[in-house]
Amino acid sequence: MRLVGAFFLAAGLAACSAAQPEPVPTDPQAWVDCRFRDGSWGHVRLTECNEAKGWARAPESGEVVPYDLVLEWQGREQPVRGMLMASSVGMTGPISIDLGEPHGVCEGSYRYTKTPHAVWEMTCEDGLSASGTYVHHGGRHVVAGFGSDSEGNDIGFEAWPAR
Repeated sequence: MRLVGAFFLAAGLAACSAAQPEPVPTDPQAWVDCRFRDGSWGHVRLTECNEAKGWARAPESGEVVPYDLVLEWQGREQPVRGMLMASSVGMTGPISIDLGEPHGVCEGSYRYTKTPHAVWEMTCEDGLSASGTYVHHGGRHVVAGFGSDSEGNDIGFEAWPAR
């Protein structure tokens, strides 16, 4: 039994050493997955990771998954409906939300942290920015979160995979 366990351990180690990690981009403006000193991850430009004295790695790539999004945005009479595009893998990733007029497309990123909540941030075409936290309910594939915009309005949202 010990011999079989040693075989699987050796095979596992060989497989790990055979898989070469993706090289970290050298372009200072390239996007990388960065592990910050507090243990959280971020999908940021290499310069930002270096300034924070983080550890950079090439971003994991995966299928981009569309999520239907409904936001309750303080100051608006009706819920804002949009589309959230997020990577299917990795601890971090880009997000893109089309909020329509007057804000347009909002681009940003999300990242998991050591706390129970993950964080998100975005900036819209008209200059409005927003940030906050969210929780991913894995079994239901639902994302729910809260935050506020740069004008002090509260935001609550829920997103689920588009059908």
